[in-house]
Amino acid sequence: MVNIEELYDDDLMHILLAVPARTLILRCRNVCTKWKEIIESSVFWNLKCHHLGYVLPNLVQRPLNWKMFVCMPTMKQNLLSNPRAKRGFDLWNLDESGGNGWKVEFLKEPKVMKLGEDKIKKYFVTSHRQCLKSQLIDLRQMGYRNSFIDFMQPEILISDWYAPKLDSGARYKLRVQLLSEDKKVLKEFCPETIIMRRNNDGKWRQITHTFHNYGEGVRYIFFQHGGQDEMLWGGWYGVRVTNSSVSLELRDE
Repeated sequence: MVNIEELYDDDLMHILLAVPARTLILRCRNVCTKWKEIIESSVFWNLKCHHLGYVLPNLVQRPLNWKMFVCMPTMKQNLLSNPRAKRGFDLWNLDESGGNGWKVEFLKEPKVMKLGEDKIKKYFVTSHRQCLKSQLIDLRQMGYRNSFIDFMQPEILISDWYAPKLDSGARYKLRVQLLSEDKKVLKEFCPETIIMRRNNDGKWRQITHTFHNYGEGVRYIFFQHGGQDEMLWGGWYGVRVTNSSVSLELRDE
């Protein structure tokens, strides 16, 4: 039987690479001085990142701080709250409510619709004047350390679903901004307004965007979408939106 205390540093390091980050920091660091030195080294965490399939961006020059791994954030979770209108307009800021304002509608036929991998029962609908709603995502509040965002530069994935009402023209708008601590815009995705004419098919469509290599200092994500009815009819014949998402992902190159 091999005595683990007799292993060379390189052999021990490769064994420790297979241990989850939280266990390494909360337990393994306390085993002995040798383990502590290995686990707190920048070299070890660079190897750990590659072992996990994470690729560090070229802009990262400083040594990795092992403390950022104490609570590795969950990747791919949707950072937007109430994206499918399950709780009405709860947690959304209604920036503009033109015409008759915003409304939540239930699906009629079919009663459940699948958009991507998600099942949808409700959606938000706009009126005959511009309607916009938004959320401001505080990355720190969501569990993402500043050092994690700055060093690891996870991709920020944006997705939204929109559709006109059948035979009713509509306009759709989307704006997503990456903001600094003082709310300065660092990066922005703001495509041209999408105009859907009256003789449309009423189908739902997805719009996506990925922020990458955005540099240090991103602390907030501002998400805003909406639109209006192109026909200027009273009521709620404007663009419909639902199943919006903002998520972070670390990808292997």
